[in-house]
Amino acid sequence: MKPVLMGDVIALARVLRAAPEADRAPLIARVFDDARRAARFAQEARCTHPDLGNGSVMAASAGYAQVPEPWLADRAYCRCLRDIFDYLSEA
Repeated sequence: MKPVLMGDVIALARVLRAAPEADRAPLIARVFDDARRAARFAQEARCTHPDLGNGSVMAASAGYAQVPEPWLADRAYCRCLRDIFDYLSEA
């Protein structure tokens, strides 16, 4: 998987914000798994994965429904960002 950058976090947070709250934790893990699978595929096939992209979290997030980027005043969006950072700090 490619290193996680802030754009990856924002893309994933937009996906999470579009999902019901109860689905968000498993969705974080699923998107990171998708990014890892895409990176393995890209390394072996020497091309990007047709559905999951180039191994970045941003590319893996593109396959899911997303909301437009919310303002930081959106508390649910901030919780999504927090949940991603919590996932990253425990990985």
